[in-house]
Amino acid sequence: MQDKRFRQMLDAAPDAMVIVDQGGSMVAVNREAERLFGWTDAELRGEPLSRLIPQRFQQVYEALGVSDGESPGIPPKRAPVRIFARRHDGSEFPVEIHRSPLGPSEDALFLVTMRDLTEWRDVQESLFRQKEQAIVALASIADAVITTDVAGRITYLNPTAERLTGWRTTEALGQPADTVLTLVSDATHQPMESIPARCLREGRPVDLGDGVLLVRRDGTDVPIGDSAAPLRDRHGTTIGVVLVFHDVTERRRAARKLSHLDLDRFKLVNDTCGHEAGDDLLRKISRLLSSRLRSRDTLARLGGDEFGVLLEYCSLTKAAEIAGKLERAIAEFRYVWGERSFSLGVSIGVVAITAASGRTADVLRAADEACYAAKDAGGNRVHVAQPEAAPGVHQQVETRRIMRLTRAVDEGQFQLYAQAIVPLAPEHPARPRCEILLRLPDEHGGVETADAFLPQAERHRLMPAIDRWVVRQTVAVLGQWHRDHPEFELPLCSINLSVSSLDDADLIPAVREYLTQHRLPPEALCFEIAEAAALGNFAQLVRLISEIRATGCGVGLDNFGNSLASFAHLKALSVDYVKIGGHYVRGVADDPVYGTLVKAVNEIGRIMGIT
Repeated sequence: MQDKRFRQMLDAAPDAMVIVDQGGSMVAVNREAERLFGWTDAELRGEPLSRLIPQRFQQVYEALGVSDGESPGIPPKRAPVRIFARRHDGSEFPVEIHRSPLGPSEDALFLVTMRDLTEWRDVQESLFRQKEQAIVALASIADAVITTDVAGRITYLNPTAERLTGWRTTEALGQPADTVLTLVSDATHQPMESIPARCLREGRPVDLGDGVLLVRRDGTDVPIGDSAAPLRDRHGTTIGVVLVFHDVTERRRAARKLSHLDLDRFKLVNDTCGHEAGDDLLRKISRLLSSRLRSRDTLARLGGDEFGVLLEYCSLTKAAEIAGKLERAIAEFRYVWGERSFSLGVSIGVVAITAASGRTADVLRAADEACYAAKDAGGNRVHVAQPEAAPGVHQQVETRRIMRLTRAVDEGQFQLYAQAIVPLAPEHPARPRCEILLRLPDEHGGVETADAFLPQAERHRLMPAIDRWVVRQTVAVLGQWHRDHPEFELPLCSINLSVSSLDDADLIPAVREYLTQHRLPPEALCFEIAEAAALGNFAQLVRLISEIRATGCGVGLDNFGNSLASFAHLKALSVDYVKIGGHYVRGVADDPVYGTLVKAVNEIGRIMGIT
């Protein structure tokens, strides 16, 4: 009964179990051993236990068997032995062998337990590969990486950390982290709190931000940006700290830009005349700006059509004065390429760099926001950021304005005004004409003109939707008026289209739909497109004009006469009229050159049949 119960217990064991005698011969094996090795109990009974060990490991196995004066062929009881075993089919696999006596007598049998370590070995190999990959990755990344144990002592440095600190890994291992990573304040050069200690104390990632200097082993220092995070095991227990840091010398230099300049209409030159002209223009602009700066100032191109100017030892008032000179110099500059002449503009943002300026990113963002504020105000101007303004204020304001514009489109909150166009010679009666103007009610009961919000709408691609809203509302109101007052002559209403609408595939189908829905004759509408769009997107403009004329509506060219190229393009555009740029018309009475230019445009238009 006891033998039967013992056998049942043996077969229920999860590991392979073999009973051997004093000579090392197998007396019995359990079911797991039969499954694991591929032999039956009957086939193994009487065979030496060494039969389960590959031939190449026999000497090792025998040495283990007699290492403690134990019986030959039987694994020692001192500790488990890890070795390879073999199956009936000859395949090998790792096992852990452990033996224990089954009785106190000298002729007692021994129970040998064999645990399959195949899965454990696979896991170990996977972990080893992952560790090797992690080491290779850490060695190759640009950031410096240091790890410590819970006592704050160094356990690892990657090559970048070695280079920045001046410590070799072999010398740094076991050292306190603060010995290897000595940090001081850039402003005071006083030692800073230990990062590992703070990270371990707070149990969360720590970011020291800017204004941190790393004192290298040779005594020199370098500005760094760093952070630290706790290292945890799979149970969530903190086992150390990982510190990641990098040299921010170049970024700190970039952060000292005081003035941010963004050229207006540079893309027009680049798209119209090609990149060679664009590069030539940038060189000329660079020389022009340099000529207006002091010897101690630094001018740099930030990319594209953006420039940065560092004005050292300069008050904010003086900086605004210099920025104003730069803006006027560019406004007066005329760029000539071949037979084409272009006027340019510039939006300039000015920001002071002080001890309270915050992070590098905050200063750069403030300069960028100040530049955008100048653009939003209409361009060709300087915007000085106030030192007391919180970082990101302009960005937050702009975000709110964009949300407000989007809501205005969705909910129809815009207002339309009709401005009458009256001939200077009233003795020559003409068809009633008007221009549709867009306005937006503000939060204080006032009304904003289009110049106040269209730059943001253009930049965030809201203009196609706004243009379609204006067309829809104009057609609806005009159609209703025409049905209510058929006895009056239908006025010609001009609607301004933005540059973005040149690529709006939904515009023309929408115009046709609105005209049909409200039964408005198409000759009641005329769409005006700014000349700048003609020069920068000429192919799209020709296509759009053709599509507009196919609907029966008219087309006009707005703000005409900015360059000599205007006349060359006018011949290729099938427009009904041109509106000469206001800066020319306003100067007709005082400047004979402007008067002559206006007469020339008028005469060319008359010859071409354009009003």
